[in-house]
Amino acid sequence: MVSWMRGRVKRFVAWLLLLTSLGGCSAPEVVVTVANETVYEQQAMLYLALTLQAYEEQAGKEIWNMRIGGMDAFDAACEAALESMIRNKTVLSRRHSTQTTLISNQEEIEQAASNLRDRIGAETLDEWGITQEQVIACIEEDYRVYQALQQISYLPDTDEIEERVDEYFVWYDHVDVDEYMERIWLDAIIVYTGQFMDGEWIQATGNGAYEKAEEAMAALEAGASFDEVKQQYNEEENLATAPCFTAGVVQSQSGNIFYKGQLERDLWEELFRIPVGQTSDVLTTEYGYLIVRVIGFPGAEENDRVLYQRKLEEVREEYRQQISQEMIQEGLESTIDQWRQELSVTVHMEKWQQIMEIMQHWIGVE
Repeated sequence: MVSWMRGRVKRFVAWLLLLTSLGGCSAPEVVVTVANETVYEQQAMLYLALTLQAYEEQAGKEIWNMRIGGMDAFDAACEAALESMIRNKTVLSRRHSTQTTLISNQEEIEQAASNLRDRIGAETLDEWGITQEQVIACIEEDYRVYQALQQISYLPDTDEIEERVDEYFVWYDHVDVDEYMERIWLDAIIVYTGQFMDGEWIQATGNGAYEKAEEAMAALEAGASFDEVKQQYNEEENLATAPCFTAGVVQSQSGNIFYKGQLERDLWEELFRIPVGQTSDVLTTEYGYLIVRVIGFPGAEENDRVLYQRKLEEVREEYRQQISQEMIQEGLESTIDQWRQELSVTVHMEKWQQIMEIMQHWIGVE
């Protein structure tokens, strides 16, 4: 009952803030203008609400205790939403100037609008004064932007792609293969100090990770079994995907048996010095804290060198495709930035700040 009441109070506060900011039933106000394109407050609220939800989907409510790009996660999300609005309006303004005709798929748009309404909540949208027609209009605009971007062709420089690939793999091309392919069979307790978000590791602040790792170590020293402590303290369901064990590009496919070279570099010698059956102290990694129990050191196999070269070529090709796509995206964004420099952009900061305050209450960030 208490949590339900808190939810009702939070929504009521947001509703009061909205009425205050909108001035009752006055006409919607402009938040952003890009040339002849305008973002009104309802669309800005949708942009920001969806961005905030996307952040929470990456790391849960804990995201709001993290810092991203040197700023609080909430401020980073607001900046990302604002940049997205400006970007989309820039694309649409350019589309209008080139008189490009785009065709909309109404069925897809209506389904997407329905999904958006379910995602944010029909009751919340009603309290914010956002109609179904406004939701559909927002989806239609995103659809037009997507279509416009599909019409932009950009071919990356193949020489630059190969330069980036060669630079990335130079260490692997000259590594001691026999050392890289040494194996360790282990079990581990991992306590993370942050989370990945869009491929970037974001450190949390004040999450008690070190204290948790120390508690786990104390339990082991008090006589608890490794399995018991792991069940209580471990934060990684699948060790084979733990970032501290997947640093090297050539990786073992044998469960908890890892190549020496795929371990985070600072763990290489540390783990291989632990006797079979023994447990490490609390180890510090780039991603958090680690307690390892060594089960064994499987011997080398005859085809290790062949396997290394084959896997290296596979990963190299995957990386080549990834770099190609990234360069295409970079070229696209560079084109949009150039368009933006040619247009007048105005952000009505007072209105945007009001919307940010509404959303702060909505997600419970004070």
